[in-house]
Amino acid sequence: SQYKQKSIDITLCEQVIELTAKLNHSAALVNLPLPRFGRRRMLYELNHSVAWLVRQHLKMSLSTNEEQQLSEEFHRLIDIINQQAYYPQHRDLHSKNIMVLSTKELAVIDFQDAFIGPASYDLASLTRDCYLRWPQECIEQGCRYYRQLAMDIGLLDKNLSYDEFIMQ
Repeated sequence: SQYKQKSIDITLCEQVIELTAKLNHSAALVNLPLPRFGRRRMLYELNHSVAWLVRQHLKMSLSTNEEQQLSEEFHRLIDIINQQAYYPQHRDLHSKNIMVLSTKELAVIDFQDAFIGPASYDLASLTRDCYLRWPQECIEQGCRYYRQLAMDIGLLDKNLSYDEFIMQ
């Protein structure tokens, strides 16, 4: 059967983004001995993505030069990511792990992969959900809203411009 991606109702965007910011600032997670998502793990996951997408899914191979260029870009990307503050991250935050309670509030499940990682990890995971398509305007509004919430609760520096935030 062919997979059909659904679209998120734009009215849920702010509620889901607020939940993400609260999750990243959660005292319950801050006090857990979570592993750190460091350079070695990031590099492993980036390389694993290439192995899965390029070699297994697309059945392609990269030249030595292409692999070198990709490696250099991965290291540059990791350097940029490591400039962010690190906070608890769900690590698997997407539509299938967000439940709507009978009270119409949202709840998150499936925390076994949680870690301390870059502040933008969950936001990127959520807005680039593989099961649900977020409209571009919802992504942009959501990123702006998350940035403001994160600054208000002390996750992000209040002097961080929107453009700087997006580049991280």
